[in-house]
Order: sequence, then C-alpha cells, then structure tokens
Amino acid sequence: MLLRRYLECAEEFLSTGSISQCPEFKVCITNATTQYKLMSKSFEEEDMLEVTSSSDETVEFFALGKCQVFASGVNERSRSSIEKYYDGEYVTGSKSYSRESLALVTNEDDALFSKLVDLVVNAVLYADENNITKTDYLTMPRINLFRPFVSEMAMLRNIIGAVGNYQEIWDRHFEAEGLVRDGRNELTINTDPWGPMLITEQTWDKPPPS
Repeated sequence: MLLRRYLECAEEFLSTGSISQCPEFKVCITNATTQYKLMSKSFEEEDMLEVTSSSDETVEFFALGKCQVFASGVNERSRSSIEKYYDGEYVTGSKSYSRESLALVTNEDDALFSKLVDLVVNAVLYADENNITKTDYLTMPRINLFRPFVSEMAMLRNIIGAVGNYQEIWDRHFEAEGLVRDGRNELTINTDPWGPMLITEQTWDKPPPS
C-alpha cells in the first residue's frame, strides 16, 4: 500500500539516515515546534521538508499533495483535524520521536489553587500506579489537606470517580487516536506521593515536617 510505504520510508530515514524505496519524498511540518526542531536535523539537509506556518496548514498541505507524510503533535493528527481538510485514506504511525515537556501553569499569587491543581495531577498518577480505577475509586486514600476550605476528606475519591486514573484518561483521549502509551509513570513507586499528610493532621497551610 502506497500510504504505508511512505510512512515506512519516513521511519526508515529517521532510524538509518537513508531512504531506499521513496526517492521523491516530502514531509510537511509546522515551523517553530518541537517536532520541527527534531525533524529538521534529519530531513532539512536532504531538502525533504515542506515547512508550514500553522498546524492547520500542515494538514492542508498534506491534503493538497505537497507532501506524502506530515509530522505533528497530537492535535494535528486527530481525526477531526485531518478530516477537516482531507477525506481520503491515510495511515497513522505509532512511534513517538519526542516527548514535549508541558506543564500546568497557575497564578503564583494563588498558592492554594496551585496546590489543588498539583493534587489532582498526582491523584490520577497515584491511582494508575496502584491500579485504582473509576469502578473501585473508593479505595483511594482519604486526606485532610485543605481544611477549612474543603471539609470533604474523600476529594481524591471524587477525582478518580469523575475521570478515572491516568491510563483511563489516556484510553479515552489518545488510544482512540492510535497513540500507544509505551511506558508507565513511576514517580510515586516506593514512595508516598502525599508525604506525611496521609498519616498526620498536616494541612495545606502548614509547612511539611523537616
């Protein structure tokens, strides 16, 4: 299949630095992105890149036949993004060549909300690593962090009951797009992610014990 061959050619070039089956070959990619910085090191010297100014333009160029493959992040490769410009057949690769560092950003003058956001992120990771899902969310620990603002000690349970653990969130949003989760977050393995606050009366407004 021609589409599959072009995808294999791109992956072959990234692995070996040569393309044996695709002499005329272009890769569309959005300028000023992580994937551009990565791919330009390999493809630009061979004049194989078709650089675009936006994610939409990358998909549009692919639809117009200006390239045989496009390299992108999750948003551009979603079905809705592709089918906005292209209604033909296509093949999606399963390999990830970069892991862009992203972070949740909160206002630095709102320490309470920042700690709450951090708690939510850690809750879904903790649940994933301890095999706690939406169906057994009641096994999440009860905590006592945000009194007197939050009196409910089951807030971690409510988080997992609402959205599930990290793997469940991944399955809903990324597995459907063909992205494979190739590793597990092990930051909290063999450690207590909630520190002393699960076993003491430590609350958000007190510094942790030394």
